[in-house]
Amino acid sequence: MCERGCVRERLYETLQGNAPVHSGMQGSLRMAILGALTNPGSLFRAQLAYGAMVAVGFSTELAEKHACAIEYFHVASLLLDDLPCMDDSRERRGRICLHLLHGEPTAILGSLALITRAYVLLGDVISRIPARRQMEAHRLLDRCLGSAGLVNGQAQDLAYRPGGRREVLRIALGKTVPLIRLALCFPSLAANLPARQRLLLNRISVYWGLLYQGMDDVRDASEPASLGRMAGRDAPLRRPNLLLAVGQETTLSSLTRLSTLARQAVDRLTADRRFGFLRAVQEILSERWIASLLEEQEPDWHGLPQAHFH
Repeated sequence: MCERGCVRERLYETLQGNAPVHSGMQGSLRMAILGALTNPGSLFRAQLAYGAMVAVGFSTELAEKHACAIEYFHVASLLLDDLPCMDDSRERRGRICLHLLHGEPTAILGSLALITRAYVLLGDVISRIPARRQMEAHRLLDRCLGSAGLVNGQAQDLAYRPGGRREVLRIALGKTVPLIRLALCFPSLAANLPARQRLLLNRISVYWGLLYQGMDDVRDASEPASLGRMAGRDAPLRRPNLLLAVGQETTLSSLTRLSTLARQAVDRLTADRRFGFLRAVQEILSERWIASLLEEQEPDWHGLPQAHFH
């Protein structure tokens, strides 16, 4: 991903071009969708999806459609996460949450519009692959996004009762891993890669997903809530958080282990030069992880007793 800056910019433009908006739309709904898509994060998942599609030989057109679909699913989940009945957030990526600007019903409808457009884009991609693999691709979508995947992960997150490392990681496996798995494993399925490569991509998605969530947990539990929506939310909401659940030493040990496993899997896969872009992604995640190690990692209980989390 040496050209990741250019890829990100192109994907950002494509997200706007494929946005499910038109001139006849109700005004608040249109503004909510555009507001969600003009305030992007890192586009981490979208860039993974694009890179994986190009690596296995698909055109940039289909790679962009896959990447946009992944990002639309992600943004739709954030719109729902922020609602009062979920995380009751007031700020997302430095801006006021859309349900506060346009109302909760409009935020929900905006999420549904993005999900629908994502399925349309992926449906187009699936229609271009051999018929014998199309049903398998649809089943992968269901496993990643439906009641066995992201939806169930979010439900487990909401129903969480303070538990240990295994429970926190289990919820992250359902909540954070599925979109990364879809980004990396859909292209390998569509291209009918050998089973060994598909297995390695699945493992990488698990390791990266758990590591990504773990680093977010560390940031949330270590920073004061005054720093914004992503800091200090898990404690008062009693959401699963690795650092709060098991403390500093076990958290650092777990995430170091995940980083090592991810690097080993990437090294094995990138013997195939097509997947060289994954090395760059691994380096980015490693740099972020090392930076987090240098910061204060003691949990901030945010005024609540430690027993509240155990």
